[in-house]
Amino acid sequence: MLGESLSFLSKRLSCTQVAVRADSGRGRILVIKQGNELTDSHNLKGATIMKRIVLATLSVLALTATATPTLALSDRFDAERQQTMNKLNDRFNQERQDILNKLNDRFDKSYRDNLNSLNQRFDQERQETLNALNPRFDKSYRDNLNSLNQRFDQERQETLNALNPRFDQERQETLNSLNQRFDQERQETLNALNPRFDQSYRDNLNSLNQRFDQERQETLNALNSRFDQSYQQNLYS
Repeated sequence: MLGESLSFLSKRLSCTQVAVRADSGRGRILVIKQGNELTDSHNLKGATIMKRIVLATLSVLALTATATPTLALSDRFDAERQQTMNKLNDRFNQERQDILNKLNDRFDKSYRDNLNSLNQRFDQERQETLNALNPRFDKSYRDNLNSLNQRFDQERQETLNALNPRFDQERQETLNSLNQRFDQERQETLNALNPRFDQSYRDNLNSLNQRFDQERQETLNALNSRFDQSYQQNLYS
């Protein structure tokens, strides 16, 4: 049909010899002008108009003729492209999964090996550190203990040496004060009783002397025992 239309249009353009060729494979239209140029302006104008009509008609016919093969090729290309993409996607996903599985296995093995190596290294270094610290700690402990014992003994002896004179002095001062007080009270009692109770004084004097001496001795014994006990406790504490 395209060839018949081209022949009909070629016959109608008798004033201007035109050769038309349609290249349906590439979708192009070639128009070749042949013959002598028109000298008449009227004929030239009509030929130009007719030429434009022919070119437009040929363009429409060429596009109509090439549209169907082009669409068929486009659909086929899209289908093959989609199939190729699907195959490539499947292959890529499969290879990706295989690589991930291999990498996971390799990573797990490397992780376990590194973890075991680190555990062994940590245990070994920990044991070596403990072995190195134990003698040092024992030596430092013994040195500190000896230093504390010496310091405690020294401070205890210094405290006892400082307290002994003080306790002796206070004990002696207390005894002297009590003796003076008892002697004074005894003398005052005797002086007060002499004018009124001469006879009773003589009778009771021996009794009072004995009682006073006994109480004085008991008091002195009690005070001596108490101060001796306090002194002993402070001495050995």
